[in-house]
Amino acid sequence: MVKPAANPLVDSELAARFSLGVIELFQGSPSAVQVHTAAQYAFHWGEYCLDLLQSVNPEPEPPACKPGCNYCCYNQVELTAPEALFMGSFLADKLPPEALTLLLARVEKLCSRRHAKTKRELAAMRAEFSCPLLDAGHCLAYEARPLMCRAMHALQIDACRQELTDPNLNLVEFYLHRHIIHVSISQGLVDACLALGYQPGPVDLVCSIRQYFTQSELTQSWLAGKEVFK
Repeated sequence: MVKPAANPLVDSELAARFSLGVIELFQGSPSAVQVHTAAQYAFHWGEYCLDLLQSVNPEPEPPACKPGCNYCCYNQVELTAPEALFMGSFLADKLPPEALTLLLARVEKLCSRRHAKTKRELAAMRAEFSCPLLDAGHCLAYEARPLMCRAMHALQIDACRQELTDPNLNLVEFYLHRHIIHVSISQGLVDACLALGYQPGPVDLVCSIRQYFTQSELTQSWLAGKEVFK
């Protein structure tokens, strides 16, 4: 019998199954390879679950999201520690030095502007705080985007546009199952980290990018059981 999750967006069985897979992945002498694989494993599970559900019960209409549509890129994103470590590695490997320098300058500026503000204040001002990975309307790390970004979608682009300019509106229609799948896998990652003795998260995306590039040996410190994300 599956114990009901405290979070109504979490499918307990899906979270538990994914958690067991991650724990098995880390058996032996884990390294950065296992950390990055865990994140990619989570992304793959999300896609697999969506495809499987679509094959049985197709959505009546597809999400309106398309390249260049970036209204959700103004949300304050949180992610698990393995996703954050994978994101840092991805950016270090994929971005040319000049692009990485520009990104880190945006990160520093954003950290400074957001300092001492509450989540509620940031949500009310979100139109002023685009994700630093948003560059010319596109994500610099789309392939490595966190589970929470993968969950984001809408059925009408106009509703997203209006909500961005007026955060008091609540117009966006979406498919709940897409959020449940990604939130459940995220919870599975958190549960696996806790079972293995690693800092789980969630951590702030912007802060995690800053820490990845300002702290040495971040992944090894995390694997040693240290709390590397503040």
